[in-house]
Amino acid sequence: MKNKNIILRGYPVSPGLTKAKVKILKSQTEIVDIYDIENVNEEIDRFMKAVESAKLDLTNVRDKMKESIGNQYEDILEAQILALEDKSVIKKTVDRIADTKKNADYVYKNVVSDILNSMSKIDDPYLKDRIYDINDILNRVLRKLKKRDERSLDSNEQIVIAADNITPSDTINFDRKFVVGIITEGGGATSHSSIMARAMNIPSVVNLKGLLSSVKEGDTLIIDGHSGVIVIDPDESSLKVYKKRMEEYKAYAEELMRVRNEEPVTIDGRNIDVSANVELIEEVDEVKKYGGKGVGLLRTEFLFLLENGFPSVEKQTEFYSKISEKLFPDSLIVRTVDIGGDKPIFVDRKEENPFLGYRGIRVSLGNDDILRYQLRAIMKASKKGNIKIMLPMVSRVEEVIKTKTVVDEIKRELYNAEEDFDKDIEVGIMVEVPSAAIMAHEFAKYVDFFSIGTNDLTQYTLAVDRNNERVNDIYDSLDPSVLSLIKMTIDAAHENNIWTGLCGEMAADPIAVPLLVGLGIDELSMTPVFIPEVKKIIREISFEECKELAKTAFSMRSGAAVRKYMRDVFAERFPNMHKYLQGDFNE
Repeated sequence: MKNKNIILRGYPVSPGLTKAKVKILKSQTEIVDIYDIENVNEEIDRFMKAVESAKLDLTNVRDKMKESIGNQYEDILEAQILALEDKSVIKKTVDRIADTKKNADYVYKNVVSDILNSMSKIDDPYLKDRIYDINDILNRVLRKLKKRDERSLDSNEQIVIAADNITPSDTINFDRKFVVGIITEGGGATSHSSIMARAMNIPSVVNLKGLLSSVKEGDTLIIDGHSGVIVIDPDESSLKVYKKRMEEYKAYAEELMRVRNEEPVTIDGRNIDVSANVELIEEVDEVKKYGGKGVGLLRTEFLFLLENGFPSVEKQTEFYSKISEKLFPDSLIVRTVDIGGDKPIFVDRKEENPFLGYRGIRVSLGNDDILRYQLRAIMKASKKGNIKIMLPMVSRVEEVIKTKTVVDEIKRELYNAEEDFDKDIEVGIMVEVPSAAIMAHEFAKYVDFFSIGTNDLTQYTLAVDRNNERVNDIYDSLDPSVLSLIKMTIDAAHENNIWTGLCGEMAADPIAVPLLVGLGIDELSMTPVFIPEVKKIIREISFEECKELAKTAFSMRSGAAVRKYMRDVFAERFPNMHKYLQGDFNE
């Protein structure tokens, strides 16, 4: 007999509470055969027609998206169309068809699979989310070659979609009258389908490990898009809590929407800026929607991915300018490309330990054109005076000095060319390795701000790969050693009259927020959807109280002890929020 009331925890990407029967969307992966072809030109023509047909489909989906949720999200489909038309991929496929005399679907799948394999080795959740987009393009072209229809979804009742992953075109084709929730075994907060779920106000939870082996077609399911909890085949107790929670959530959501436009100031008057981590132009609307003060981290890796590693100065300038203009007068912090390998995106050189290898600012300093093109584009886009430059994975002061020398050279070139740019543009660094935190007092003499990347800082400090299931229980940003490095960084910044932000996942961890306030943080940057909750916490605590919490945390010897202590504090200080964020369906 099937167990009732199975509870799974994932990552919440679109808030809301809903209940409906499950519809499982089958995997799209296309299986291809290999066979010899007789006429190379006909096979190449067949491939090119499939690409054109796939492009037409994506164009139609883009137009439907404009009608449904507005122009601001069309770049999602534009990005897919650009990737579909990638000249290097098309050329490789055509050349291999001619060389091997094998069928187009087999050759194309191999060419794209090489790219996907390279991307899968990159330890960056945001780039890994892009794998789903490339997979969507691959399968779309393969279906055209095999003359297969797109997967469809017909329903005349309210349903929750369960799948390994959802594509943007899937999401836009969902009828909002019937699709009331989306859950996936894979995916992340920055996946295009997650962005669109938020735009369409569909509750969604991703990264639910074991989902498809736990749920079956027709199961009743509760989705809590606030906490990331789902309940499969809920029992009477959970259903009773769900009904009660629906009314409570309505009031809670209204409170968050009110707080989003308030200033994040503690009871005793300390202001902490709350900004957003973004990657795409369409996410800027989410920054405004959820009340963020500008962008504390603009990731630029996807821009490089689209252009096969070398976006032009013009294309980059246009991208940064659009976001700067949308945010003005709030600031935009652009992180220079943060990727490993001897090319910015596709890593050809194998390294025994890529975590300690050629990545971040090391790659940019080792590829003069990449660094100069990007810095020139950022500065050309800085006319409004609200753009700042941030350097990733800095471990030595010399790296900052070298980069700032290049910045000064580009400034002189732009000045001599009589181009308009921000001559006082600020340059900061990510503090994400222990050496940068320990030497923060020296770095502070050369930069205008720090932004602490706690995801990597925690991994490097505790010598733990959080993606390794054998040791990931050790990974905890609340470990006193990590907190000490955060405190060291903040103190060094303030002693040198510069500010410190934090842009890792820790910034959106509710129980970590009071500690970070107590440590003296000046800015917190996060996925936009979490901004209202963080603002609410800040507005209901005092700086003095938080300093005492931080003192107590430093007296503990483990992250687990700090986490338990802060959970207890949070449950006492924010009982309703604690209940919602825990996703507790017990009476």
